[in-house]
Amino acid sequence: MRSRLIVLTATALAVCSVLPSASGARADQPSPVTAVATPVADYGPRVRPSLEGLPVPTGFTRDQLVLGDRIFNGEAAGGKCMHCHGADAKGTPVGTKDLTTGLYGWADGTVSGIKRGITDRMHTAPGMDGDNLQPADVDAVAVYVWAIGHQKR
Repeated sequence: MRSRLIVLTATALAVCSVLPSASGARADQPSPVTAVATPVADYGPRVRPSLEGLPVPTGFTRDQLVLGDRIFNGEAAGGKCMHCHGADAKGTPVGTKDLTTGLYGWADGTVSGIKRGITDRMHTAPGMDGDNLQPADVDAVAVYVWAIGHQKR
C-alpha cells in the first residue's frame, strides 16, 4: 500500500510540474521537466530467487517450476517477464507489482488464477504479448509465480 501511495504521489507531482500554470505560462514554451525512463539495471542488483527452497503447488511438477523460472528470466520460449518484473520478481519502477508477496490484484492466488491473469493481461504490456508462449509455457510461468509468492521468508 505504501509503494502505491508513493507512486501516486510521484505521478501527481510530475503531472503538476508539467502543466501550464495560471501565472501565464505559454503552451509553446518547453516544459521545465523532462521525463526519462531509467533502465532497470540502474536500480541496484536484482537477485533471482533460488529454486531450491521454492514449493511446488499440488498437481504440478518441479520440472514445470524450473521451466517457469527459465521462461520468466528470458532463457526459454522467448520469455520477457523479468524485463518489467525484475529478476527478483519484486517489480520495477515501470509500475509492475511485487510478485513475491503472493498478493495479486489481478488474480485470486491460485495457479489457475495466475494463469488467467497472465493470459488476460499479457497484451497490455508493449512487446510482451506472449507470441512465443505455448499453453504449457504459460502453465509453467504460473507455477513459478505461485511458488515465488509462497516461498518461506
